[in-house]
Amino acid sequence: LNANEDLCFLGFKVYGQGFLFDDGDEGSNSIEQMNSIISGDSRNQELIHPYLGGEELNDQPEQTPQRFAINFGDWTEEQASKWPALFALVKAKVKPERVVLKRKALQERWWQFGERQPGLLRAMQGLSRVIVCCQTSKFRTFVFCPTRYVFSHKTVVICTDVFTRFAVIHSRFHELWALFFGSSLEDRPVYTGSDCFETFPFPAGFATNAALEAAGREYYEFRAALMQDLWLGLTEIYNLFHSPD
Repeated sequence: LNANEDLCFLGFKVYGQGFLFDDGDEGSNSIEQMNSIISGDSRNQELIHPYLGGEELNDQPEQTPQRFAINFGDWTEEQASKWPALFALVKAKVKPERVVLKRKALQERWWQFGERQPGLLRAMQGLSRVIVCCQTSKFRTFVFCPTRYVFSHKTVVICTDVFTRFAVIHSRFHELWALFFGSSLEDRPVYTGSDCFETFPFPAGFATNAALEAAGREYYEFRAALMQDLWLGLTEIYNLFHSPD
């Protein structure tokens, strides 16, 4: 039995810009629209979640989402329609795009994300945060993010909240393992859960190792403070870290 199975997943394939509130992307709804919808009925905020992609992970010093997503989860159409303002947006912008697709499930459940990742949702239950990384990135860097986020399919989500596992996957051992077993896109490594995470031999007893917990916490907190002090994202921080100067 592989103890690493059922912990590592890709994020959600939203499949439809009409789910998103983002002033920068064509086809998305505006942040102004989002604020207006929330002002009109505050309960709409319950279904609007911060949306985190690879750019925010690598470029934002605090990994702060700049976009938001309407998330009806696995609700039926009848359930989703009881939130009329949000349902109307998705119906107007997502449904026309989805009904012409060949995949029947995407046609019929147009108000739901393209890939709902039920395994990821089950694994996140009971956790307030998870470890996330950008799937394709110059450097292999991991951060803790709240489980209330909607994670892009361009991210990899590891469903654990402990510093011991964070410390191990940020070790040189795991980096070399991931570079060897992972794939690549152009000149950038691609981290795949099945090849890089599930196959990795975590050391015996790592989960209860107090020294490892302390090292992981110290590393994480120092890096977070450094990013804030210099106001640099992860990629720029690791460019400095690897620079001979």
